[in-house]
Amino acid sequence: MTTAHDSVNELVQQLRLLHSQWQETEVLWQDEKAQQFLRDYLAPIAELHRATCNSSARLADVIAHARRSCP
Repeated sequence: MTTAHDSVNELVQQLRLLHSQWQETEVLWQDEKAQQFLRDYLAPIAELHRATCNSSARLADVIAHARRSCP
């Protein structure tokens, strides 16, 4: 069974991979379109990632509380 924690870990790993790939691409792609791509696509992904991790942590807390509360 995949847990919320497992899903968050997978998301973190995939974002690290994306970041690594972007760093390699950024060396060769240094024009205005690259900056636009970063601004329009990659920056929002990073923000959504932070929000998702925060929400997942809160959800995990709620689930843990529910499990403790139910016999």
